[in-house]
Amino acid sequence: MQVVKMKIGSEILEEAKRIYLSGNSLRKTAKLIYQKHRINIGKETMRRYLKNVIKLRSKKECCAIKRGNALDEQKIAELYTKDFLSLKRIAKLFNASASGIRYVLIKNNIKIRGKWEGLRLAIGKYKKYKFNGTKEEKAYLMGITLGDAHVRRTSAFTIEVGVTSTRESLIKIFVNIFKKHTEGIIVSKDEKKGFRFVAYLDKDFDFLLKIKENTELIRNFKDEFLAFLTGFFDADGCIAKSKRLRRGLRYEIKIGNTNKELLEIIKEKLRVLEITSNVHLYNKKGKCHYLYGKKIVSRKNYYMLEISRREHVIKLLRMLDLKHEEKIARKMEAIKFLTSKQHIVNNYYHSTLYKRLCSLQKLLTVKEFAIKNNLTYYAALDYLLRNTKRGFIEKRGKRYVVNEKGKKFIVFYENCLKELESQPLTQPKGTKRATRFPIPASSLTLATSSMFL
Repeated sequence: MQVVKMKIGSEILEEAKRIYLSGNSLRKTAKLIYQKHRINIGKETMRRYLKNVIKLRSKKECCAIKRGNALDEQKIAELYTKDFLSLKRIAKLFNASASGIRYVLIKNNIKIRGKWEGLRLAIGKYKKYKFNGTKEEKAYLMGITLGDAHVRRTSAFTIEVGVTSTRESLIKIFVNIFKKHTEGIIVSKDEKKGFRFVAYLDKDFDFLLKIKENTELIRNFKDEFLAFLTGFFDADGCIAKSKRLRRGLRYEIKIGNTNKELLEIIKEKLRVLEITSNVHLYNKKGKCHYLYGKKIVSRKNYYMLEISRREHVIKLLRMLDLKHEEKIARKMEAIKFLTSKQHIVNNYYHSTLYKRLCSLQKLLTVKEFAIKNNLTYYAALDYLLRNTKRGFIEKRGKRYVVNEKGKKFIVFYENCLKELESQPLTQPKGTKRATRFPIPASSLTLATSSMFL
């Protein structure tokens, strides 16, 4: 059949108008006219004729209509609502974009699933395994979930553990410890630069619920207490670094929680390990702070357990087998500094003791000692009595003099100074003025450095 070239008449123009308004594009309208009347009309010619009689659609409206006509809406609706496929998977089947599939669903009044609901559907059926680890692994799980996780029973057969955190390293710990217990793990990025983790566990993990409900169970821990404390510290603990006017750079261990009773139990268990700690109110109920511009009000009192004595900080850090990457790095940094000669020389109490012991190389009365060290009489007397009790000073009648232990400390301190004098000056982390660094390779052990304390 021969193609006819002719001007568009009123009848053909009316038909083209009807075809276009029914939702077809200019190109499709021209194609349908050609198929019926064998009249070859170009797209731009069709545009020129139709714009004189009707208002043509904008580019945005054309794209929206094109999405609806190019896809099988009924099939898409079935795949989304009955087979629970995601937008991306449906888009791949139809060689379309996810936004195009979304448009079709909205057009057909189908509610779009939320991101979290979609992730839950994505894992589908998964295997859960009963707990078969050691009592130390069990205690660690109790500690880390008690510190920073929400645990609930979703059914008679499933326990859900959920965590939201801005620290990716903490989320990695939860993934690593739970992936051998279940395949039902979901990790997603939060809207506010954080991460969300959920694991669906077997009912055998109900001990995670029991420890939440009754923290008194911790009192029964013996060998597994350190494993519990390691997990709890990975979640809620920190190694704080501070610089005080007299004490210089120092490291402290802090563990915070809203449950004061729990912290008191940990304090008692630490006392058995000969580690001194104290618990105090850190943040009152009703106090507010801002996070990402949002006002957050504390609904409960927040308590803090602190360990500040140097030898106790080192002792506990060496006991804890941490898994948190950032805290492991801070742990190594703290131990390296606290057991180094750098710490001995820069410590206010050590430098003061060295200076005052040097002034006692010969017998002095309290008054003479006070004048020599620019102290009041009673401050000098208190200092002499305390260090006599500690074993650095010896009393002979009404006079005082440095003893053998004090002389050893003087020699030890001077050796530290000489060794540090040979090191270049650098700027260590956490300090505002230059100090002698790096730490020498022959750093002191805990026993050597605490010998004179």
